[in-house]
Amino acid sequence: MAYNRHTTHPQVGIRMAIGASPSDVFALIGGQGVRLVAAGLAVGLCIAIPLAGLLDRFLFSTAPRDVSTFTSAIAMLLCAGALAAMCPRGGPCASKPVVALRDE
Repeated sequence: MAYNRHTTHPQVGIRMAIGASPSDVFALIGGQGVRLVAAGLAVGLCIAIPLAGLLDRFLFSTAPRDVSTFTSAIAMLLCAGALAAMCPRGGPCASKPVVALRDE
């Protein structure tokens, strides 16, 4: 089955069929995406801090464990991930629940 704008996951169709509003479905899909991004950032931070000392010879104007550098990188990645999680949310809510349930 090819994905198009009106192809949705059955979970979305079921939630909309029992009365979930499109904003509830937006929150569900966007929240799951942002949680994945936050988990990835946490794991990456746990790996990056101990390994930052290995990059010391490549860094010229900053310390390996500079707090402002880590903070700005985390903020930029979190914003990019949140934007990426929000972009595909319109498709599932645009279709009718019957179409989503019939496809499955």
